[in-house]
Amino acid sequence: MVSSTVEFQEVQVYFVASVQVATLITYNPETTGSTGANNTSFAAVLLNSGLAALLNINSLSCILLAQCSLQRARMHWWYTFVMMTFAFILTVVIFARRNILMPPADGLWEKFKGDVLLPLCGDNPSPMTYCKPPRETKFLDNAVQGYAVCGLGALVWVGLLIDQLAFTVSKRYPVVAKSISNPKHMLQRKSKIWRSMSAAYWFTVEFLLLVLAVYNVVVLGLILEGVDISDIANWSFGQYIAVMIWVPTIAKFTYFNICKSTSSFISPALGHE
Repeated sequence: MVSSTVEFQEVQVYFVASVQVATLITYNPETTGSTGANNTSFAAVLLNSGLAALLNINSLSCILLAQCSLQRARMHWWYTFVMMTFAFILTVVIFARRNILMPPADGLWEKFKGDVLLPLCGDNPSPMTYCKPPRETKFLDNAVQGYAVCGLGALVWVGLLIDQLAFTVSKRYPVVAKSISNPKHMLQRKSKIWRSMSAAYWFTVEFLLLVLAVYNVVVLGLILEGVDISDIANWSFGQYIAVMIWVPTIAKFTYFNICKSTSSFISPALGHE
């Protein structure tokens, strides 16, 4: 289970980070060519940019929860920690830019003129191009949820960093760790208090992250409401790729549990760095 969690964390961090980078490139008001293939109307631009921001921000809770699970299982790997940090920074950037997460107006105008010309309007885009989104989008503008994710994310990141550094010091600098664990040291005298505070901290942040992850699933349900994802024939090329990315992780998880050979796949290096 732990070995599969390492695989899952690596895949989801790279997947989410790639979507975050693509979002910042596609909805960049300073880049003329960043209009996106699916932005065929102004309504589509509003809807897609809002959905992209919402999904990128909400995905952070799943990344942090998986990282907490790994480090609590003594899987302290700087590789996954650094990648998690990169995704966290991109989440904060997207949240800070959520109100200007739009392609440039000039680029949109040129795209609309090239895609949706109407001869009766002098070969200009149809007025329908500028209609409001065809579905309710109030849940996309939930700033409270964004502040909650970024605020809790910062708190969790600090705790994960301290835990990562503590583990690294104990393994690489045993002399320093031994001096801290000396019975005469002030921290050692309050070890029971620190352990209780640490347990309360981890329980609280993991519970809150789980709540946000469940909220993310609910939001996904709202987004997919009315969308028929069972008709594979209508899937796009990108959807096939996005699904197949997760197949190796799911296959390994199934193999580990059926063959009962988890111990053969846990690398000792994962516990050190």
